[in-house]
Formats: sequence, structure tokens, C-alpha cells
Amino acid sequence: MEKIVNTHGLDGELVMQFKTESPEIFDDMQYMMLAREGDIKSSLEIEYMEDYKGMALVGLVGVEDIDTAKKI
Repeated sequence: MEKIVNTHGLDGELVMQFKTESPEIFDDMQYMMLAREGDIKSSLEIEYMEDYKGMALVGLVGVEDIDTAKKI
């Protein structure tokens, strides 16, 4: 499980915190499910994911600016 911590920059990137001791399990992940209060809201395609200060910097397909990222 992961948690969106913040947006990063103006290009729609997200900073995410992993709730696992083995974040490498996410290395081959292509999609993530967005849930709020236990209800799945959408499926998002991952464009890239990289290490960022002990968390992950994530780019999502179709999320190209900060305003779109903030709506997630």
C-alpha cells in the first residue's frame, strides 16, 4: 500500500510513501488503484517511478501538470 504525500514540481509528478519494508515489490507495477476510505475510485497507469528521498517520485500517464495532480 502506498500513500500520496505531495505533488512535486509543475509537471504533475507525485511523491508517494510506501507502507512496506520491501518497496522493490513495486518495481514492475504498471497500474495503481486509487482508493478513498476503502472504495476504489480509479485505475491509473504508471509512466515511471523512481526513488526520491526514501519515498517514490511517480509520473502517471495523462497527468501532465500540477493542477491535474492535485485532483488525484
